[in-house]
Amino acid sequence: KGFSGTMPLFTFPFSSEEGSTSPDELIIFGNISVDTRTDVMYYGDIQVGFNMAINFMSDNFHNIYFYNMQTRERMNIYTDQIEILTGQPLGMGDEIDICTISGRKSAYLLRNGEYTNIISAIDKNSDWIQLTKGSNIFAFASDYGVESIMMDLSWRNAYGGI
Repeated sequence: KGFSGTMPLFTFPFSSEEGSTSPDELIIFGNISVDTRTDVMYYGDIQVGFNMAINFMSDNFHNIYFYNMQTRERMNIYTDQIEILTGQPLGMGDEIDICTISGRKSAYLLRNGEYTNIISAIDKNSDWIQLTKGSNIFAFASDYGVESIMMDLSWRNAYGGI
C-alpha cells in the first residue's frame, strides 16, 4: 500500500516539437502526488508486522517520523545518525527498508546496490508498529522535505488456526 500515487496527465494525439527545451513546450506524462497519510485495511485476524520501503526523490529532507494515528505508536528515523553510520547523507536514489515483523525486525539502507544495517538510526524508544484487524491509519512526517519522501508498506494477512 503506497502513500503516493501518480496522476496521468497526457492524452493522445500529441505533438512534440523537435528541439523543444522550454518547459512550456515539454509534454508532461504524469505527476507524482505525495500523500503523507494512508488507511491500510488489514483483513487478517492476527496482529502482524509489515515491511516499509522509504524512497527519496531529492537530497533535501531531515528525519522521518512514522505514526499509527489510532494507537499513537511512532517510529523515529534519524537521518543524521544514518550519515554517521555510512559517511554520507541520505539522498536521491537511496532506500530505507524497515521490517516490523516479529523475529525479523530490521532496518537497512540500500545504496548503490549495497545494504547497510541502520537499526541504530531508529530512536530506541520507537514502537515496532504492527497491523491490527480492520482499518489502520498511518502517517509520516519530516522536519522538512516531506514532499521528497515516498513510502510503501507491504504485508501478508495472517489468520488464527486450530
